[in-house]
Amino acid sequence: MITSSELPAQKREDASFRICGINRAFLAVCKGLGISSWGELFTFLGWKLDWNTGLTPREYLQMMNGLTKEQQTKFLLLKENTVSIESNAFKDFTSLALKALPPKIIKIYPRAFRNCTSLALTALPAGLRAIYGGAFLGCLNLVLTTLPKGVTLIESYAFWGCIKLKLTALPEGITAINVCTFADCHQMALTALPDGVTTIGSHSFQGCTSLALKALPEGVTTIRDNAFQNCRNLMLKELPAGITEIDDGTFADCHQMALTALPDGVTTIGSRSFQGCTSLALKALPEGVTTIRDNAFQDCRNLMLKELPAGITEIDDGAFGGCRSLMLETLPEGITEIGDTAFYGCTSLILKALPDGITEIGENAFSGCTSLILEALPEGITDIGNNAFAGCIGLKLTALPTTLQFIGDGAFFRCTHLPVDLQDAIKRLNLHAFDRIID
Repeated sequence: MITSSELPAQKREDASFRICGINRAFLAVCKGLGISSWGELFTFLGWKLDWNTGLTPREYLQMMNGLTKEQQTKFLLLKENTVSIESNAFKDFTSLALKALPPKIIKIYPRAFRNCTSLALTALPAGLRAIYGGAFLGCLNLVLTTLPKGVTLIESYAFWGCIKLKLTALPEGITAINVCTFADCHQMALTALPDGVTTIGSHSFQGCTSLALKALPEGVTTIRDNAFQNCRNLMLKELPAGITEIDDGTFADCHQMALTALPDGVTTIGSRSFQGCTSLALKALPEGVTTIRDNAFQDCRNLMLKELPAGITEIDDGAFGGCRSLMLETLPEGITEIGDTAFYGCTSLILKALPDGITEIGENAFSGCTSLILEALPEGITDIGNNAFAGCIGLKLTALPTTLQFIGDGAFFRCTHLPVDLQDAIKRLNLHAFDRIID
């Protein structure tokens, strides 16, 4: 917005109009009305402000021309002494191209600037204390590099989708990163979080591909689902000791994260929690882990576990699929079911036996496990799914469990080295057990 100090000098006003792109016809109209300066023009139009918008006169004129009459009226209510921006105040004002806000603002309420796609603020008022839910959601051209030191609250969705946001630090008073607060802020390159942070909410940094955190504050006890999903440059080497659960999708596709251990108190590893973490180098899991959900470690190709905690009773679908460095020699005795694709493509897996309590082996459960050298299947197994052992060229089975009732198509594809009498027994249950089956 324009202050008198920003207006061109009287002797250069006519030239300023021309330089700033005012066409001659419009200039002639201005002269006919006795208008010879930007200040006189904005006063005549009712657009004169008492605070600095950060815009040049030409940019201000273009912005105002892009707003509807109703939007102009609402915008012009902003004054130098304005202390808050109310909820939905400028929502969907797509032509609002401000580079600065009134200097005394302390609170920006929910959705105040939601989808203001032209908003190009480079700084926020120094006295700002709170940014409420969705305040800048979808502001594609917001280019903030810092936030005021006094900010203590940033609510959910506040900066979601601000793809040009370039924050390198957050104010020290922040204690929680809320739901989707910075989701899809691709250029935000934080290297640390404030020491007082204890909670990191769902999807809070999802898609922040430039986020380069090397550590989390020691006081963090909760990290919700998908909090860091697709943060490709996240370089954490350890997690805070107070973490007890790795929620669904928390670190999915964090390719550079090279954790070598998890906190001792962890009991649950959620669905897709480390999916695609190709640098993850865990050699053991905490003894208290009882649950590993579907696709938890899928495609963690450097995962080098040699054993699993004794309390685990089920290997969910895809839990270790594609973990080609996994070197398990045994499974916990309490396991009763191995899910679909649970160990698909685990080429280093060298299991010699399965727990006695297993009753079902899912589809593709061990497909492509070329180092698998099972010598027997436990009595009690009733179902072997499609492609369950496809490509397991090292199998050394000599007999089938008497309890076996079903063998799926392709279950033993390429397992042609098995004894002939065993092959015959398998074919009696399913003629297509050795066929190539494509799911």
